[in-house]
Amino acid sequence: MIKGFGSFGFAEISCLCCAFLLATQLSLANPFPDSEKVPRDENLHHVDGFPIGLSLLRSSNDKRLKAAGGKSVIRIDIAWSADESYQIEKVSIDKSGTSALYNRSTTTPKQGSYVGVLRDANTNVALAYDSIGTGRRYRKLARSIAFRFPNPNKSVILELIAENPLSGKMEQVLRQRVDVDSTESEEVQFEHILLKEASHAQKLEVVIYAEGYKAGTKDKFWRDAQRVIQALTGSDFPGLDRMQISAVFSESKLALGQPPSRPSPEVKERDSFLGLYYPHWDQFGRWYHVVYPTNEKKFRRRLALVPYDYPIVLINSSDYWGVGNYMSHTAVPSDSSQFSYLLRHELGHFFGLNEEYQDGGPTELEFAPDIYEPWSQNITFLRSPLLGLLKWKAVVSPSTPLPTPSRYWSRGVFGAYRGGYAESEVAGAHSHKPGLDCTMDRGRTFCEVCRHAIEEVIADDIGPANLKPRISSSF
Repeated sequence: MIKGFGSFGFAEISCLCCAFLLATQLSLANPFPDSEKVPRDENLHHVDGFPIGLSLLRSSNDKRLKAAGGKSVIRIDIAWSADESYQIEKVSIDKSGTSALYNRSTTTPKQGSYVGVLRDANTNVALAYDSIGTGRRYRKLARSIAFRFPNPNKSVILELIAENPLSGKMEQVLRQRVDVDSTESEEVQFEHILLKEASHAQKLEVVIYAEGYKAGTKDKFWRDAQRVIQALTGSDFPGLDRMQISAVFSESKLALGQPPSRPSPEVKERDSFLGLYYPHWDQFGRWYHVVYPTNEKKFRRRLALVPYDYPIVLINSSDYWGVGNYMSHTAVPSDSSQFSYLLRHELGHFFGLNEEYQDGGPTELEFAPDIYEPWSQNITFLRSPLLGLLKWKAVVSPSTPLPTPSRYWSRGVFGAYRGGYAESEVAGAHSHKPGLDCTMDRGRTFCEVCRHAIEEVIADDIGPANLKPRISSSF
């Protein structure tokens, strides 16, 4: 345990503890396990023909455009070993940085299961922060993690703080001097097209990446990417007006296809643009319902071809699955009949929200069993049923009982309803959620509590003065 961990600015150490505990080998719940019980895309349609009026931002065939990247960042790839040790594997400089990345790096993370701190090697002063939140299996599936920081242009030290897989406490697991290996230059054919401009100067770069799109499918990808905008616009996604949305196409030699018939411990790098595949190499149950990088370094390197804040991966598939990890990435199948639901639900995970259903095995964002309170903003373990301690107390009436009987939802009353967190276990308590009809369950839209949680993450990225969350107390 780090001495003086409170100096990092966390309100409670326990609020940062999540992911990768040693738990039972049950199926992974992500997204809602029954595809027949989630909303289908009745109104969403494929865009006919090639999109008109789109702007080519950059292309690997145009050296002038290729050089027009973003802000300089230092990316640190960290390898995980089975003995629960971590080691810096590679340090690179690229141009994938944005104004939002530079902004959020100056503030202490509020959420996450891995926190990276970049310190001045001479003074030990913290220069920048980054954090990601992943499920308990991510380290075994991806076998490495990555952080991005503004390029410090000086000698620095990386501190990695991670959840202890047994106790759930946040502990320093690595402190190592950082030496830059190379300036990244990826030789890959790609096109980068602008789909939607932001309506504010303080913008967020949302980039849609093609994965599993083979030769001859480029026009299909551009149309699929436009459906992302349709889905987000149709649900009035929080912060959409701040998002500049673009898309990156590069051919894959292999499509995703169907999952293999049986698990296998061998990990082969997938010969596709981003190298994502069903993680059959770790038998955690429902491994065919998620996709993960077969080579995490390749995955991050390809994302960094263009400046990005929020990466969305569209995989040319019609199956039902989805992945979302906090401030890491989102991946959904482009042709699923539940595309809109999957996109919103997995983006909810990207912004730190947890499951609000209680079926199908453990949640992908599973916390240590002895944690007092999870950092996900839409669930509580309600160990002290006091309104003043409730995360979403601003929308709960003092007259509403805690925990809240389900009959109260017939009037749309927010409270603390038993449920959520899939089938993950909580020591000495139960999970509770704000309401009973949210996208983080199987609803068509986000509830106000989840909207507010997403808006808070966006506000941290662009600066609180630039975004005023819409949630307010009515009591």
